[in-house]
Amino acid sequence: MAPDRTGYQTHMHLLGASDSTAYFKPLPDFSFLRPPLGPDEIGWLAHYRILRLIGIGGMGMVFEAEDTQLQRPVALKVMRPELSALLANRTRFLNEARAAALLASDHVVTVYQVEQDGDVPFLAMQLLRGEPLDARLARAGRLPVAEAVTIAAQAAAGLAAVHDKGLVHRDIKPANLWLEADQSGSTFHRVRVLDLGLVRETGAGSQLTAAGVVVGTPHFMAPEQAGGLPVDPRADLFSLGCVLYTMLSGELAFPGGSTMAVLMALANHTPRPLTTVNPAVPPELAALAAQLMAKAPEDRPGSAAEVIARLGALAATRAHEASPQVRPSGVFSGTTRQQPSTRPDSAFSDTQSYEIVNFNLSGGSSTFDTQPESGMPTPAPRGPVTPPAAPALVSPGAWQRGRMVSVGIGLVAVGVALVVVSLLAFGKKGGQPVPEVGVGPAEPVVVGILHSQSGTMAVSENPVVDATLLAIEEVNAAGGVLGRPVKPVIVDGRSDPEEFARLAEKLLSEDKAVAVFGCWTSASRKAVRPVFERNRGLLFYPVQYEGLEQSLRVVYLGLAPNQQLIPAIDFLTGKLGKKKLFLVGSDYVFPRTAHEIIRDRVRELPDVAVVGESFIPLGSPDVAGVIERIKVCAPDAIVNTLNGGTNFHFFRALRAAGMTAERLPTLSVSIAESEVEGLNPAALAGDYLAAAYFQTVDRPESRAFVDTFRSRYGEGRVVSDPMAGAYCGVHLWAQAATGAGTVDPTAVLGSLRGRQFDGPRGRVTIDPDTRHAWLPVRIGQIRADGQVSLVSGAGTEVPIRPIPYPPSRTLTEWEQFLRGLQFGWNGRWQAPYQ
Repeated sequence: MAPDRTGYQTHMHLLGASDSTAYFKPLPDFSFLRPPLGPDEIGWLAHYRILRLIGIGGMGMVFEAEDTQLQRPVALKVMRPELSALLANRTRFLNEARAAALLASDHVVTVYQVEQDGDVPFLAMQLLRGEPLDARLARAGRLPVAEAVTIAAQAAAGLAAVHDKGLVHRDIKPANLWLEADQSGSTFHRVRVLDLGLVRETGAGSQLTAAGVVVGTPHFMAPEQAGGLPVDPRADLFSLGCVLYTMLSGELAFPGGSTMAVLMALANHTPRPLTTVNPAVPPELAALAAQLMAKAPEDRPGSAAEVIARLGALAATRAHEASPQVRPSGVFSGTTRQQPSTRPDSAFSDTQSYEIVNFNLSGGSSTFDTQPESGMPTPAPRGPVTPPAAPALVSPGAWQRGRMVSVGIGLVAVGVALVVVSLLAFGKKGGQPVPEVGVGPAEPVVVGILHSQSGTMAVSENPVVDATLLAIEEVNAAGGVLGRPVKPVIVDGRSDPEEFARLAEKLLSEDKAVAVFGCWTSASRKAVRPVFERNRGLLFYPVQYEGLEQSLRVVYLGLAPNQQLIPAIDFLTGKLGKKKLFLVGSDYVFPRTAHEIIRDRVRELPDVAVVGESFIPLGSPDVAGVIERIKVCAPDAIVNTLNGGTNFHFFRALRAAGMTAERLPTLSVSIAESEVEGLNPAALAGDYLAAAYFQTVDRPESRAFVDTFRSRYGEGRVVSDPMAGAYCGVHLWAQAATGAGTVDPTAVLGSLRGRQFDGPRGRVTIDPDTRHAWLPVRIGQIRADGQVSLVSGAGTEVPIRPIPYPPSRTLTEWEQFLRGLQFGWNGRWQAPYQ
């Protein structure tokens, strides 16, 4: 099978290979892949079905692949086997890939997952549509001023996300700036920064490779980087200035026929003034480009945020020349009207993440062969919320130098719109001035959003981030909290409890978050609990759980055992008449504890028995043994407490074994309604879910929640109980802070006692004694179309008082049980999984 030449150009920029070394090589040995299972496959790596080789670079190979857990196409970058044989190389690859995965911006290429299969490290990325900036420049020479400024502003937003994590990109150049196309495949939509393989922590040692070769591209490299000295974010700003110069002039700022000639030019050459090369360039813009390319880092702008602010200020000062008839059009229409409806860092943006790119390399223009997939989960875009007063952020005085998580799309959506409208009209007279930019909003209130945006739990937790952000937007639209905008800081727990604990500490100690909304698994919640108690923080936990906990620093917004597990068993054994139950769950504290509570309940029921039980390591796809055990035990119903991606493998294997919902119904307590589509609704049709909320709940607040969420994130999106819990939590926190007259966590906790919120689930009341929520419980049956129908006569619409500790055992017995689990897992709250 020959490499696909059309796909090669598309993704060579993701490989870390320089332009001058991009060429086709003989196919490598694919022996590190598992054998193919179908005629259209090269092989398998982890749960990825490898479809074709896109290209080969110095460090890795990029494949087009299918993520079989989330059923979406991805670009899979795999370290070359001959390099991955060395531990040092694998460690470097994984560290850099994980650094890239932490970035949160619509203007950085999305990294979905970073893993290692055996000795082969890999990362899964979004497949992009469009073309790199160097291809655009090759056709057009220099660009119109408005187009160049738009690209520079959005590239700066991507760099702000890189720098916010304490990283330096080190290889900003036209080939690494991707002009993403819109849905039609022909219109510029946004800029994304590519090739994050060279990112390093600020000041992290030498900038030389092991062979002593300077990393980066010489024509766009900062002098300090070319000299092998430590670099900081201002090196990337130098490179951005070189790119801006090239876009506006059509020539390199530092030309040279060899690497040495270029390095000499970097040290000694001053580029011709842009106003001389291109008289259409405004003097202020030429001055900004020149300052960006200053030889000394201290003479450059201090941050990417400042660059964006300077561009916004430039637009404001030129606004009096703008014509009221001028409107952004053509290639920029998508940029100026784009709403900040996608979250940075994530993951994926609506239908674009499902479309495969093919380029026609024989001609100058690009052609697209889009293959939209069917039956895929609707993606979960993510991004920082723009406060109501966000337009003021384009004022230079409103930005401080340094790290700012919220510098991404929220600013660009406003700042670039001003830049484009004004710059398109440069030289025109008689225009009406743009309204004067304000002096800046009140100091924002920082809150944290702590969920897994990668790893096995991402499919569950990403939608909860969306709902949290929606609620924050609503709070900001209503004037914020105590007159201050709410600024979310989003971090990725990566499905790892220890990472959750580390990030919780960061949010409370460094970011000074006054409240944190997050966690899904009980293992992650228990890992962060001591962090919140030690720092006197405040966590809003939105998911159903096993109980046996009552922290003074946690507000529990999910169902307690008496509100979900017990009613679920009563439904199975009462309404459905099932007598032989098989329990299957992920191997961590929630399923282990849930099964004990279920066993206690079953002992109280006549003629009902648990006939079998199996646990699977969290995230493991290995379900074959469980399926065989189910066959042997011959149950008449399954109670499922699996979490994350394992559910996909479990239900696929269950149906392949002929165990249908009609023959053997499954009731799941940890599958959110928003996950159903990604788990193949046809395979789950007829099975049951137990939750406090389904989107079919017929109440005005539910309909409004669904409508608002879909208008924000897409008509096909599904909402779920944990999403409703997160949404409720933000509004309850805002109400309590307003009632307390302060955002101090301790005062807010006091104000939360007995507080109520009428939301999608109904009237939610925070119990003054336990800080758990009074909630109803509903039973839903999954339909083949992915929707969930409420089961009449099951559950209750009346809120149930939460009882965190089931009375089937004493408090001491439950504590001994938990200590036994923790001891058996070496002090952790989930079983190890290799």
